[in-house]
Amino acid sequence: MRLGKMPVIEPPHPWRSIAPVAIGGLTDGGYLPTSDIFLAVTSAGRGLFDTTTGEKIGRDREGRGDWLDSIQLTATSIAPHAGVQVRIAGLSGGGLPHSTRDGWHLEIAAPAWPKIAVFLEPLGSSVLVEHRAAGARKLFEDYEPRVVGFSDTGRSFVIATSDTLYFVAR
Repeated sequence: MRLGKMPVIEPPHPWRSIAPVAIGGLTDGGYLPTSDIFLAVTSAGRGLFDTTTGEKIGRDREGRGDWLDSIQLTATSIAPHAGVQVRIAGLSGGGLPHSTRDGWHLEIAAPAWPKIAVFLEPLGSSVLVEHRAAGARKLFEDYEPRVVGFSDTGRSFVIATSDTLYFVAR
């Protein structure tokens, strides 16, 4: 009940929301290794986004091909980072990191099922434990987030639905 009543609000300092990016038919996505570049896999190809600015830096319209391995959960990136293998998550399965090295954490819960909420928690906080919930923020509540997780750098994270990419960076 308590989690369901929490409002969706902006992330705490040092985090900032980047303007949402409309996208169609997202199925999977992941970060290029050791970067804040996100590869979005859609039913109509791939897109590359700088998650610290929301800028689209690459796009192709090649439907599913040998660039996607839904068993090994990898996809091959496009220019300007062509050939880079990216660990993906989404409809194919898998998951991105939910924690950073300095203790920030993403918690996924369904207090108002079928809606799913994503919470950002600072070090030592847990929205699931009332006496440790201080500092936790509900950043998202909607149906079926497809990809949720931090970049390897811990400087950004994504919450992606089938039609929108939400980037948060510091």
